[in-house]
Amino acid sequence: MSKVDVAFPEFERLKHYYNTSDKNVPPVLYLGDSVVERVSQHDIDTRDLGRMVTDNLWHTLRVLCISHSAYQIKLFNAFVCALASMKYRPRIVILPINLRSFSPQWDMNPAWQFIEELRIIEKFAQTPLLGPMKADKHTLSIDEFEDTIVSYPHTSFTRIGQFRQLIKMRAEEDERKAFRWQQIFIFHYMHPLTREHPKLCLIQNTVARLGELGILVLAYVTPVNFQTGRKLIGADFTTAIQHQVNLVGEQVSCTRQAEAVRLLDFSTMLSSDFFFHEYDPTEHLNEYGRRVISKKISDEVIAFSKGYSGV
Repeated sequence: MSKVDVAFPEFERLKHYYNTSDKNVPPVLYLGDSVVERVSQHDIDTRDLGRMVTDNLWHTLRVLCISHSAYQIKLFNAFVCALASMKYRPRIVILPINLRSFSPQWDMNPAWQFIEELRIIEKFAQTPLLGPMKADKHTLSIDEFEDTIVSYPHTSFTRIGQFRQLIKMRAEEDERKAFRWQQIFIFHYMHPLTREHPKLCLIQNTVARLGELGILVLAYVTPVNFQTGRKLIGADFTTAIQHQVNLVGEQVSCTRQAEAVRLLDFSTMLSSDFFFHEYDPTEHLNEYGRRVISKKISDEVIAFSKGYSGV
């Protein structure tokens, strides 16, 4: 038995709650990445986003939150396929779409491929995982990852390694600091996203599969620190974000009846003071940001559950 077989608690929790003899399963399944888990060191309210949503809904609907750093649609899709082989299913799945997960910075990182985890799910489901969800036969080495050629606007960098080297540096002068943050925001969010991106296609696949299982989908685009991105790069930053959101929207809405799927766009909802710090190049929210987003999600879940009778 491999180390991952023993230490894959997220999948074990999914099986514990839905592959059980107890019919009273949580009606809401909240899948997430580090945004659902992270708490700022300056927060007084130290509940993570998943806990806030759970607390908001405790008197109405039970919530099972399954999250892990760097999880994305590839893992979410696999979990949904596993649900098809379980005894019970949730009524609603909350599905976050993190725009940075499409960037080579995250998408191609060897540490975030979860190959063994995908193989475990594939074995449980007793069916091959399809297309780009399938556990890759080859993962890039760190050297191959660093040498990968990329093309971003507003930068002269052409390899992933150049961006990663800059991230490791600590600039002292204000001008160098601004340049460093600018390049990080470009690396994280300014990738030219097209409809052919495998993870975009997986969104459509996931929504369709949930429909086959009779499960409602509440998808949302994770907040981006857009004010700082626009400050560092200009209007092209928000234009790029909107383009990506539009592509996500196409995939979410094209396979299900509108009343069975909802997409919330939080990408440019929060100002910089709702993140860990002004120049935070991730999507991690402080307690005030988490409160805003958790309430939006919770209110939508309640309205969605009450307003749809097709399940």
